[in-house]
Amino acid sequence: MVARYSPGTPVTERGKTIRRRHRKHRLSRTVLVLALTGLGVCLFVTLRNDYRLRGGVLKQMQEHANQLQQALNRLGKLPPPLIDIASRPPATRTPPGYADDMTRRYAADSIIPIIVAWSAVHRSVLLANGRAVTVCQDKKLSVEWVKESDFQQRLREQRSIIEAARTTAPSDAFP
Repeated sequence: MVARYSPGTPVTERGKTIRRRHRKHRLSRTVLVLALTGLGVCLFVTLRNDYRLRGGVLKQMQEHANQLQQALNRLGKLPPPLIDIASRPPATRTPPGYADDMTRRYAADSIIPIIVAWSAVHRSVLLANGRAVTVCQDKKLSVEWVKESDFQQRLREQRSIIEAARTTAPSDAFP
C-alpha cells in the first residue's frame, strides 16, 4: 500500500503515514515470530516425548533381555514363557510377544539374528510407530527398536527360514 501524496501534502502527514506502515509491519513480524517460535517449541516437546517413550520401552525390554541372557547362559536354551504375576517386577514378566518353542530352539544356536521377544506397538506422534525387540544371535541377546513395517517383514522372513530349516533338519532337531 503505497501512499500517493499530492504536491501540497504537508510533510507531517507523510511522516505519520510512514510510521503507521512501519508499526503494522513490526506487529506482523512479531506475530509471525511468536507463531513460529510456538510451533517450534511444540514440535520439540512432542519429539522429545516420542524419544522418551521409546527409551523407556527399550530400557524395560533390556531388563527383560538381561534375565533371558542369564537363563540362556545357565540352561543353554531360551526358557519357556513365564506365567505373569502382577506382583513380579516388570523385568521378570514375559513381554507381550515371546517366540514359540521351535523359534526359541532355532534362535539359541543360530548365527543369523532371530527375534525372540517383542513389546506392544508404540504409537509416536512424529516418529514412525514401532516396538522394542529382543534379538538372539550367536547365543547373545540384544535389544533394538524396529519400525512396525520392518518388524512384520522380519517375522515373515524369520518364519520362512525356520520352516525351511525344520524341513531339512533331522527329525529330532525340531519336534
